[in-house]
Amino acid sequence: NKSKKNDLDILSSYSVVLAAAGSEIIQKRGKYAALLETLMKELFADLCPSLSDFQIRMRYARETEDKDSYFKKLERDTQRDFLRGAVSCGPHLDDFEFVFDNKPMRSFGSRGQCRMTSLILKLAQLEAVRHQTGALQDTVVLVDDATADLDLRARTAFLEKIGTAGQIFFAFTEIPAEFQLEKSDKFKIQSGSVKKND
Repeated sequence: NKSKKNDLDILSSYSVVLAAAGSEIIQKRGKYAALLETLMKELFADLCPSLSDFQIRMRYARETEDKDSYFKKLERDTQRDFLRGAVSCGPHLDDFEFVFDNKPMRSFGSRGQCRMTSLILKLAQLEAVRHQTGALQDTVVLVDDATADLDLRARTAFLEKIGTAGQIFFAFTEIPAEFQLEKSDKFKIQSGSVKKND
C-alpha cells in the first residue's frame, strides 16, 4: 500500500541522521566511561582499597561500531523496525556494568560494596565536571542517605570530598555525628510537610 511505502521511505530517510548522531553518542559515551573508570579507580584506591580491582564494562548494540555499519544495519532493519514501532539498534540499547574482581557487582557485589561504588560514582561524576569545566561552584549534588552503611573513615573521607561541590543536598534518616552542619540549612520532612529546623 502506498501509505505504508511513504512511511517506510520517511523512516528510511532518518537512518542517515540516526547513524551520525548515534555513532557520536556511542563514541562520547565510551570516552566518558573511560574517564569515569579512571577517576573511580583513583577514588577506590583512596577510599576503599579493597575494591581497587574495578572496571566499567560497556556493552554496545551490535553493528553500531561506526557510522557506516550503523547506517547499513538501520537500512537493513527498516521494515522490521517499522512493524515493531521501535528502532532495534543504537545507543539506547547500550548498557554498562560495574565489575569487581572480574565479576559483575550487580550479581556478586555485597550491599556495602554496591553502596560504596554508587558513592564513588557520584564523586567521580563530580571530578568529571571539574575536568570538563575547571570549576565546581555551580555544581549541585544530591546525596540520599548514602553514607549509612559506611565505616567512619570512609564516611568522613566521602563527606570531605563531596564538600567541594557548589551546593549539596543531603537526605538522612539520622544525621551522622561527624557531619558538620554549621554552614547548612536543615529541614525536617514529616507526614508530607517540610519544616526548617533552627
